[in-house]
Amino acid sequence: MGGRKKHIVIDARALEGPRKGIGRYLFSLLDNMQLPVDWDVTLLFHHEIPQVLPKGNYQIQTLTAPHTYLWEQVALPCWLSRHRPDLFLAPANIVPLWLSCPTVLILHDTMMFVPSLSLSDAQRYYTYQTWALHLATARCKSIITVSEFSACEIVKELGANLAGRVKVIPEGVEERFFTEPAPGVLDAFLDKYDLKPGYILHFASAVPRKNTRAVLEALALLKAQGIALPQVFLPGLVSHDDPVQGWLQEFCVGAVTTGYLSEEELPLAYAGAGLLLYPTRWEGFGLPLLEGMAAGLPVVATDTTSIPELAGGCAWLMRRGSTEEIANYIKRWMENPAAGLDLGLHARERAKLFRWEDTAKEVRKVLEEALRKG
Repeated sequence: MGGRKKHIVIDARALEGPRKGIGRYLFSLLDNMQLPVDWDVTLLFHHEIPQVLPKGNYQIQTLTAPHTYLWEQVALPCWLSRHRPDLFLAPANIVPLWLSCPTVLILHDTMMFVPSLSLSDAQRYYTYQTWALHLATARCKSIITVSEFSACEIVKELGANLAGRVKVIPEGVEERFFTEPAPGVLDAFLDKYDLKPGYILHFASAVPRKNTRAVLEALALLKAQGIALPQVFLPGLVSHDDPVQGWLQEFCVGAVTTGYLSEEELPLAYAGAGLLLYPTRWEGFGLPLLEGMAAGLPVVATDTTSIPELAGGCAWLMRRGSTEEIANYIKRWMENPAAGLDLGLHARERAKLFRWEDTAKEVRKVLEEALRKG
C-alpha cells in the first residue's frame, strides 16, 4: 500500500464572483497544475462555489464567516488548526497571523504599501493587509511573487530576512489570446458592442494607478488638434468607476463603455483592437500587457515598475505616462501603422515565453519543497 496522501489546502476565494486579476491568476494556475497522485487538494471558499472550476481532482469546501477580516484571521486559522493539513497555500496577498501548518504565500505585488494609487475602500483594506503581512510573512516557508520588481519591493518593505525565501515565478498567457477567433465569432462580438475593427482598447478604471483620466485627456487633446480618432473601447467599468463617465463628459470624448467582459469575450476584445493603451503607474506584473502582446497588438505602456521587465523591448514605453506622451504615441500609431504592425509581431513572439504550464510547474516545485521541509 502507498503512504498517506499529502493534504494541501488553498484559499480559493479569488475564484468567487467575476474573475478579476488574482482570480484569473488562480484559475489559470490550478487549471494547469498537474497534481501528484499522492496529493489531496482542497479548495476553500467563502460565499459561493463558482459554476466553472479549474480542471483537476480538487476537493471543494466552504467556510463561512460574517466578514472578510474574520474569515481570514479567525475562521480560516481555526479551520486549519482543526484539520491539520500538510500545507496551506495563500494565493491572494494575505495570510493569517496564526499559522498552525506550513504555509506558502503568493504575494503578487506590494500595492498595499502605496495606497495613494488606489481608491479609499481599497486603502482601508491595505492598512489591515500591511499590518498582517509585517507580522506573518516571517513564518511562511516560501513567498512566491510574479516579477523581479515585486521581489525587490517585498524585501524592501517586509525585510531583508525574506530574501532567501522569495521565489519569482512569472504569470503566463493562455493559448486563446494567441489564437485567431473562429469565423463569425469576432463579428458577433463587434456587433454586440457596435464596434469596428481597429479600435483603441483601454481597460478603464477610476483607480488612480490605472491612469484612465490621462488617457481620456490625451484623446481630447488629439481631438482638439482636429485629428479624426478611431473608436475607443473602455471595458471593465464597475460601480466604483463612476468617475470615468464624468471624465468622458468633461473631456467630450466619445467611447464605447461596458462592465467586465466574460472570459469568452476577453480574447475577442484584443482580437478586434488596433492598439492597446496600458499607461499604468504601478503593476506587480501586468497581465493585460502580455495578453495584448500575445494578440499581436502594439501596446503603449509606461516605463515603470514591472512593465519593462515583461515587455522586453516589445512595447512602446513612456517615461511618465503623461497626457502629452500618451497623445504622441497614439498619433505615432495612426501616422505609421506599419511600425505598429511590426511591433505587434515582435510582441507576439515575446509573449510566447510566458506559459501557464511553466508557471504551474514552478509553483508545484515550491509546494513540493515546502512539503519536504514540513
